[in-house]
Amino acid sequence: MNSNVIRKFKKSRSKEGFTLVEILVVMIIIGILASGMALVAGGSRDIAEATRIASDLKNAKVAAMMWVVDDPNGANVNTWKSEAHTYLDRYLDKPISTNDNYKFETITLNDRDVWLLGYNLSGVREGVIKKLAEQAESVGLFEKVETNNAQSLATFKGGDDSNKVIYVIVQ
Repeated sequence: MNSNVIRKFKKSRSKEGFTLVEILVVMIIIGILASGMALVAGGSRDIAEATRIASDLKNAKVAAMMWVVDDPNGANVNTWKSEAHTYLDRYLDKPISTNDNYKFETITLNDRDVWLLGYNLSGVREGVIKKLAEQAESVGLFEKVETNNAQSLATFKGGDDSNKVIYVIVQ
């Protein structure tokens, strides 16, 4: 009689489904896999955003060169600092006049005014800044360096200064 009760119990238990331990083990495995994917996806987002910023700067640089060629009398140091964003919008798909991250500056290098197009990195994730620093030499990204009350440019190295601005040389 005992064997019949055990058989009935085994049959009825196998039809009920999964045990709590089995469900917990599956949930732990899914959690480990999901956290691994989140780490991989986070690095991809940083690379994508760094590439977007570098690409936007290069496109704006090309737009500035087109503006200089199309309007050599209107494109000068004074209009570069004050009105360039409105002129560059004509050549770009994505207007930069509404984006406060762009900076239009000039510095004097070797007795020549150099036009700089900058992008303010405040609020940009640290991973993105690191990726920009890795791309800096191939893309032509610079940062301003001030020594002995004189400004110069150096290849962008990144760093922990959250108020950094990266530049491309326009003209």
